[in-house]
Amino acid sequence: VDRFQLPNHKKVIALDTALFKAPEGLFLPPLWGKDVPGVHEMIHKSIEQCPLDMRKTLARHIYLSGGTSLLIGFPERLQKELLQLMPRLEVVVHAKEDRYHAAYLGASILASLSSFQTSLVKLDDWISQGLDAFKTGAT
Repeated sequence: VDRFQLPNHKKVIALDTALFKAPEGLFLPPLWGKDVPGVHEMIHKSIEQCPLDMRKTLARHIYLSGGTSLLIGFPERLQKELLQLMPRLEVVVHAKEDRYHAAYLGASILASLSSFQTSLVKLDDWISQGLDAFKTGAT
């Protein structure tokens, strides 16, 4: 049983099996009433849809980011599930300490590039062209 103090510092709650049962839906979505694949199955499908010569590299370079990746045991569980789906590949799940802010850090680096402004889709183009505005050469 783990005890957590709520942000208002007035109440401490105790979590036992709920600490592990709640995130289980990420791997078994039917537990949450969802008819979708688990996160490990989506990653596997993404890798399988890539050219054969890229799959080894992709399997070795799975990087986690965001708050959900901080769930206790999530990186280890994801690696275990992926190894079962791809036993012939070396699967490496990277879970760096700063992953909570990784998306923000990456976006701030991208936005600071001199080429960033030329890669944007303008609102008028989006309205008139929709998804075609993302095609190379669209402005």
